[in-house]
Amino acid sequence: MVLSARDAVRTDTALFWALRNELDLKGSWYGNGAGMCGTWTVHIDGQATFACQMAIEGLADSEITTIESL
Repeated sequence: MVLSARDAVRTDTALFWALRNELDLKGSWYGNGAGMCGTWTVHIDGQATFACQMAIEGLADSEITTIESL
């Protein structure tokens, strides 16, 4: 699923929690929160990124691709 980051309401939350709780995308699981396990890798504008380590703030014009699109 490709979404616009502006669909997430709160900018002070981690991208992982915005996708999982606010947008109800539950395709991946929370791993260790340190970005080492890769369980919540998403593509932001085509680049692989750990959603647990990325704040939603500043992503308003970004395209986020999640596991749901595969």
